[in-house]
Amino acid sequence: MLTAELSRVNSVTTTITTDASTLSTISSHYTSLTNLSVTARRALKGLENREVKEVVAFWGSLAFFGGCVGYVIWTRVWIPFLF
Repeated sequence: MLTAELSRVNSVTTTITTDASTLSTISSHYTSLTNLSVTARRALKGLENREVKEVVAFWGSLAFFGGCVGYVIWTRVWIPFLF
């Protein structure tokens, strides 16, 4: 009877050790995934900021080009009703 009880305690101890190891592994994977998601969010925010800057630069350059074309047309082709 004592041998059976020692065997049962030994198997419970082994199970607890295995479960603790599994939980430790899962915890480290969860931590790495959390860090990965934080990094991904930061990268996405950086891309969104860069996109806004590129859109502003595009429309600014388009306005500058339109202004240059308008100036050339204004100076080369004198339009009486606009003067």
